Amino acid sequence: MNTSKLRQLIQTGTNVVGTTTGAALAMVTGSPEIGVALTAIGATGVYQRVGIEMADHWLAPREQARVGSVLASSVGMLKSELEQGKSLRSDGFFDVDAGRSDAEEIMEGVLRKAQAEYEERKLQYLARMWSTACLDETFGTDKLNYMVKLAEQLTYRQLVILSIAGAMTQANNADIFRFRDQDYEKAGLKMGSETSIVLSEVMVLHYLNCVKVIAPLGHVQIVPSELKLDTWGVALYIAMGLSGINCQDRKPVVDLLR
Repeated sequence: MNTSKLRQLIQTGTNVVGTTTGAALAMVTGSPEIGVALTAIGATGVYQRVGIEMADHWLAPREQARVGSVLASSVGMLKSELEQGKSLRSDGFFDVDAGRSDAEEIMEGVLRKAQAEYEERKLQYLARMWSTACLDETFGTDKLNYMVKLAEQLTYRQLVILSIAGAMTQANNADIFRFRDQDYEKAGLKMGSETSIVLSEVMVLHYLNCVKVIAPLGHVQIVPSELKLDTWGVALYIAMGLSGINCQDRKPVVDLLR
């Protein structure tokens, strides 16, 4: 198995999100450096087969960097989880069936989305989705396929909104952000263009069953203090590790919703 192109792809990826390549390159060669738990079962083979297939395609330099960064980041994430005592799923996710495992299908989907993802701040969360898929059996293949497509549709700011809604949901809607507790229509307030855009992004998340809002006449009826996660928002929040979005990225959205 020729891994030279894959090694180059992973090394290129460090320029995007500052990931380290040691664990990822060890995985490529099957070195024990990555840890017995990862090399002894199907995860390494998935990285090798899907990664090499992607590396063999013509990719623009920026596309190489994006794909490589997700490969390197996700290996680092998996390695960390395994070292903390977690185990890779054992429900057949990595089993090869008719020449292709569910894990390979999901990884290819994630990498193809990463290849075209110009909002590169999303890349580490795509990597986290893949690492979660390797560990959590509650995420079935059909569910993951939909989540990969859903994540592709969302802007980074919508991921930030999900992060904020997740924090509010976990706090049982406590007033942790001091959000507006009345909608703009009832308050008779004029909203700026950026606030209008953010509220429109919230409405899109609502239509996708990612957040819950009561606004039958549109975004002017959104009450920010009532924002919370809905079904697919919960799934993305967990799988993509959106609780990890930093306060600096949350702050502009929080300020607009106050």
